[in-house]
Amino acid sequence: MPRPALLSTLVPTQAGLTPSAPRSGWLLARGPADVELETWRAAGDGVNVCRLPVRMDESYNVLKLQYQIERTPGMPSPFPGMDPYLEGYLWPDVHHALASEIRRQLAPQVRPRYAVRIEVATYHDDNPESEIGIMYPDVEIWRRRSAPQALAAMPTPLGADIAAAEQAPPITQPITVPLFDYEVRIATVEVYDAIQNQLITSIEIISPYNKREPGLATYREKQRRLREAGVHLLEIDLLRRGQRPVKTGAVFTDGEIFGAHYLITLVRSGANKLEAWPVNVQEQLPVVAVPLRSPDGDVPLALAAVLTTIYNDAGYDLSIDYAQNPPPPEFDAATRAWLCERVQDAGL
Repeated sequence: MPRPALLSTLVPTQAGLTPSAPRSGWLLARGPADVELETWRAAGDGVNVCRLPVRMDESYNVLKLQYQIERTPGMPSPFPGMDPYLEGYLWPDVHHALASEIRRQLAPQVRPRYAVRIEVATYHDDNPESEIGIMYPDVEIWRRRSAPQALAAMPTPLGADIAAAEQAPPITQPITVPLFDYEVRIATVEVYDAIQNQLITSIEIISPYNKREPGLATYREKQRRLREAGVHLLEIDLLRRGQRPVKTGAVFTDGEIFGAHYLITLVRSGANKLEAWPVNVQEQLPVVAVPLRSPDGDVPLALAAVLTTIYNDAGYDLSIDYAQNPPPPEFDAATRAWLCERVQDAGL
């Protein structure tokens, strides 16, 4: 059956058919009275427009169509690789979603010889100031109370104490600041030999806590223990801020590697070299190697597919305001222009 030309959905955004539009209503379209019912997507707007009962005004040959809006299964990120807007307050959720999806992708590839587990460590962040307003919420400082309020809060003196109290200077009220007590939960994906229950590969998703003191020193001590135990170490650093925990002379002097926005590195058991995948925000995330115990070969881990899956499943598009700047540090002018263009092209 012919499909009518929906006058008000030729340009869905102008018609108001966006994910924030009312979930039902009426549209006008020209076409035959016996059009079949169908569902189609208003391209680029993340909605499905489903025509339900059709009413016909024969004198004007106009269809009055009832519509319902349903979200498509997640709006994709406007960026081809890492979405820098995920580096802010959403990061704790992103971190744990990455670990779960990495395990889901790896487990079928390595079983039955290996088992993939998630280990969660909890730390108290004793130095969170650099994350306030980025990953942690802004701190509200309670202002000085006015003098009348201060006096009202003071205990009322009795008897002979009244004269002394009247001569005493009023107490200057302090600024009250909440004490920092942030708890950080960091998930690690671990590949174990299924028979001997021996740790073979550790996949570390770097957290902001790992990239500044005292967490940086704690993490580097973990790196040392893993290497001494003969464990492969795959590190995924999708955060631009902070100090990279990788500590190798070649990395510190290689601008292509250390100057990249994001960095994935692999140190194999017993190796004296580091394998690196530097990635900029304009680039797609790579497929990296996950080594196993010899003679078993590496298995691939498609990080682009991992990120796309968690972005859609979690609906991060619902929580991100792409009209704002991404979390710090600030990009250079050329990259900022590219980000703006990508956001505009996506209609966000």
